[in-house]
Amino acid sequence: MPAAPRTALERTARTLAGLSPQERRSLLDEADRLRRSQHSSSNDLGRHVNGARSGSVARLAKALSDPVRVGLLDAVRGADGEVCQCDLQPLFDISQPTLSHHLAKLVDAGLLIVRRRGRWAYYSTEADGLEALRTWLTPRPARGRLSPQRAAGRDRRGG
Repeated sequence: MPAAPRTALERTARTLAGLSPQERRSLLDEADRLRRSQHSSSNDLGRHVNGARSGSVARLAKALSDPVRVGLLDAVRGADGEVCQCDLQPLFDISQPTLSHHLAKLVDAGLLIVRRRGRWAYYSTEADGLEALRTWLTPRPARGRLSPQRAAGRDRRGG
């Protein structure tokens, strides 16, 4: 007769060994679900995760990852009405094709609108794109403080 299991791990291993693969998978899935629910009930960070919003904000941030694009958006935002590309060209030390490339990235991200009239392109800000960025950057009201133990742990790590 085999020796009786001495540790919880040995008992768990024996129990799992007696189950079918489907039963093991089901049991492990349930344990994972319980672990996640316990973690999320003590830590409310999960409510902030939104995959669609994260992708949208990432596209906006990527479009603003170049200083020229930030400058272009700032120039168009500060103008009254639409701005002709020909008026933006002298403000930046880049070629016209490069300027067009940067403006196209801002349009693709939803931060600028372009209207073409003949040979000229006129740009204005896209309110929805700017509002999405503004909403994401606006601090949320705090829902609670960190426990003293967690705050102390954060301080020790330098964060």
